[in-house]
Amino acid sequence: MHQNLAMGFSRDDERALLANSGGRCCNPACRKNLLIEYEGRRATIAEMAHIIARSKTGPRGECDLDPDERDIYDNALLLCPNCHTEVDEFPDTFPPDLLRTWKTGREREVAEGTETPRYENRNTLMNEIRRLLRNNHAIWSTVGPGGPEGGKAQAQTVGQWRRQLRETIVPNNWRVLALGRHNEQLLTQDELHALAEFRVHADALAFNALADQPVEGQIRYPESMQRHFV
Repeated sequence: MHQNLAMGFSRDDERALLANSGGRCCNPACRKNLLIEYEGRRATIAEMAHIIARSKTGPRGECDLDPDERDIYDNALLLCPNCHTEVDEFPDTFPPDLLRTWKTGREREVAEGTETPRYENRNTLMNEIRRLLRNNHAIWSTVGPGGPEGGKAQAQTVGQWRRQLRETIVPNNWRVLALGRHNEQLLTQDELHALAEFRVHADALAFNALADQPVEGQIRYPESMQRHFV
């Protein structure tokens, strides 16, 4: 049994969202399995929810988003029927930034569970973590706020920083954390503590990367990461 998960989205987007969300509700307080058995057949109870409504009068619909960008993958997240109803009935409680965080968080969980290697050699693990952190540092040094060159940035460089943040730095941060979780046996307690501090920084940075209006004042990169992983 299957029916369109939501009006307006393409079947390709539906399939991609189901796969990338692991067939579960993206609400971290729910995580309901949306693929069930029904009368001896597989059934989908998943619903593709609009982050920004199709109509400007719908939930969160007043946001400045072009009509042709409202029925695409980037504006959708997978929810169970109950969570879909709740987020649309109380749009002020569930703003776009929060829903985007739910979506990216769930997709990160799925990707980490299937793509993160487990190493037998500590040096291989440390070299990979250091490589990712070096890449991030190079971007920050060149165009980031507070970086050696970023402080001189013009408006176009600020835009480049935001793009690099979303496309490279945030994914690299999540991969560093995933590598740490999947290879804890190769790390010391001090290194694991540094990664726990790094998660707080990484989560705040990811929220700002997705936010329509970034929060002023960031949780800084922890010094413990500099001591143990550089």
